Amino acid sequence: MLGYKSENAYAKNPYPVDDVSQSDQPKAIKAFMKVSEKLEATTAGGTMKKQNGGKFKATVTMVPLPYKNEIFVLEFFSKI
Repeated sequence: MLGYKSENAYAKNPYPVDDVSQSDQPKAIKAFMKVSEKLEATTAGGTMKKQNGGKFKATVTMVPLPYKNEIFVLEFFSKI
């Protein structure tokens, strides 16, 4: 959906929040922090940016996944 060529290309991105439009970044960060700190699933909507410069609106459902004293956040994107 975001246009990365591979998982490695996404993993090399030092600022994954860059995939969210600048105006929606605070909302995305707040939602991510809620999931990772309170271990509560949440949903946030906003405009996403593709690698080719295109944009699309999406809802992202974030789900915490605790594993061996680490918190991973699974993200499920739904185009609006």
